[in-house]
Amino acid sequence: MLSFLNISNVRTTRKSTAVLLLFIIGVGLFLRINGINWDNGNFFHPDERSIFMRVECMYRILGELPGYLSCMREFPSQESGLPSLGILLDAEKSPLNPHWFPLGGFILYLLLAVKMGISLFFAIDLVSLSMIGRFLAATADIASLVLVFILGKRLYGKTWGLVAAAIVGFSVINIQISHFYRPEPFLNLFLLGAFWQMFQLVNKLRYRNSALLGGFIGLALATKITSLPIFLPVCAIYAYHLINLLY
Repeated sequence: MLSFLNISNVRTTRKSTAVLLLFIIGVGLFLRINGINWDNGNFFHPDERSIFMRVECMYRILGELPGYLSCMREFPSQESGLPSLGILLDAEKSPLNPHWFPLGGFILYLLLAVKMGISLFFAIDLVSLSMIGRFLAATADIASLVLVFILGKRLYGKTWGLVAAAIVGFSVINIQISHFYRPEPFLNLFLLGAFWQMFQLVNKLRYRNSALLGGFIGLALATKITSLPIFLPVCAIYAYHLINLLY
């Protein structure tokens, strides 16, 4: 290979690495939030529409706000208002049960928590809620970009870390998916977080890394059940340490 194509020989200082990474993050974020109101508030994506409407209903039921009775019409056994612990854990009565889990519940509860926090200061309608959700998706994808850089830097050096981050930052599929409030950006983030913790655990078992690994895997499963194969490398790592311990 020609020497000028061998980027392994490229040397980057700490300052230049930081500048380049910030540039990739900035451009990547711009590409993800540019045109974020692509549907002009018409909610053309059916999954997004269902997510926003169910989050809105949970919010109204919890606060017994106008329109909450119509939200409870399909599930009359639900109880409105802030629930006690017993009601909270009762699937039939809990106002936090959206009765809709085709994509995992994490993205519903995350958006509900954000809406409850912001609504203390500003009124949020469904269109504003969609903008918030899509911005959260874009932010999650940018966080994945940073984790890719960290993993690439640790494995192959700063230059390859930047290359990997740029590939993620300018990837068309990542940019496209970040314009929807869907589970994929969050799933990528949690799986990358899990892989980072597994990388830490390969050489030495630590309670902190094991706890963080469990947290990331739990969040991934709560986001989308298709993350189940993550248990294969996890089992391999702990089996490796167990064999070394026994032999």
